[in-house]
Amino acid sequence: MVNQNPDYAENDPNYVRVRVFNKGIDTSQEESMFLYWTWAGTGEIWDYSWLDPEVTNNWFVNDDSSESYPMGGTINDAAIVIPPLAPGDSIILNHAWYPPNPDWYYQEKGGQKVYSDRINVCLLARIEKCDDYPHKMEIDEVFNKHVSENVKNNNNIVTRNTWVVDVDKENTPRKSPFTRFGNYLPTNEVVDFGFDIKDSTVREEYEVKLYFDDDIWNAWTFSGSDGTGFQTIPGQNAVTVTSDIVRMNGFELDGFEMGFIQVEFDPIDTNNLTEGEFNIVLAQYRLDSLNPEGGVILTLNVDTSSQTAPPPPPFMEEESNLEEDKPLVEWSTQPNPAETGVEVIFNLKTRRFIEIEVYDALGRKLTSKERSRYRKGTNKVAFDVHDWPTGVYFVHFKYDMYYDAKRLIIQRDQ
Repeated sequence: MVNQNPDYAENDPNYVRVRVFNKGIDTSQEESMFLYWTWAGTGEIWDYSWLDPEVTNNWFVNDDSSESYPMGGTINDAAIVIPPLAPGDSIILNHAWYPPNPDWYYQEKGGQKVYSDRINVCLLARIEKCDDYPHKMEIDEVFNKHVSENVKNNNNIVTRNTWVVDVDKENTPRKSPFTRFGNYLPTNEVVDFGFDIKDSTVREEYEVKLYFDDDIWNAWTFSGSDGTGFQTIPGQNAVTVTSDIVRMNGFELDGFEMGFIQVEFDPIDTNNLTEGEFNIVLAQYRLDSLNPEGGVILTLNVDTSSQTAPPPPPFMEEESNLEEDKPLVEWSTQPNPAETGVEVIFNLKTRRFIEIEVYDALGRKLTSKERSRYRKGTNKVAFDVHDWPTGVYFVHFKYDMYYDAKRLIIQRDQ
């Protein structure tokens, strides 16, 4: 799963793309898929972190605007239809998404509100089997635990988006986006925080600091400020990292009490920086547990070839086997419903190789147009369907590495 063009614009959507594989030995049946988002954090609990805040009350209350803003929710109102897929086949489904405005959120440090122009989110795709909530999975869902449990048991797809912190040769600290940390459960809990630098080069070449919200900082200091691998900074809700492995223990948090953490990288000597990408993990642990409940990966991207660097993108996917994002192709089937003939109409911004296939409801390929190059502008490909039985069919539209599919109805008057 990957999100395209993740810049915030009020009237310009992003596109969430999900690749669905059939790894079984039989043709799959038509399925329904739903997409969700949540603030990236050290633990994403199902279902509190992901459902609409009208259901979970998972809001961020902005005192400046006196408004409440969502911390997660559903992306699609109606089910996204996954057509039948033959064994070994896959399809990429696209859905428009209007992400939240970064200007809605802030971190409160020392009584001061600090805003950011970027946010960090996680996306979730769920193939849901029936309409009876909460039993939508083949294996009963697990609630009030990290979403990874349901990912492991069922056909869920989850992506944890990483943040790239660019470092140029200007001697100015670079800060990560806010990462959510805290108690995702309704009961009072004690949790630990972990910060792991995967390459010691980072600490050798940068002064690394961690900044905390007032509430979660107070929860830690009230419990004794226990931990290793850091030094507290007097007068600030912050610590300086002194080890590649940091543990801050004993955050005593009320039910659903959460806040933000921000990481700062300050170059020690801008003339001697090692180029490359360096990963840092922020993780959350249940008290006395050695296994993290969840985490967020930050990527420190060091490029000293330029005096100035563009601002980092709002977020990047942790894993992707897709090529660079390409513009979506606008296409449709007309008429739909059809009786005797149908045209696949598509508009191309540049010349492109296109392949079109049509499948019946059982996943059997009925006809296709072999991969051919089509001109820029509007193109039409016709299919004769006069002898096809009435029913539901699926048109697969393939270009480059991307697949899309639309439903075609054959319907005739009796």
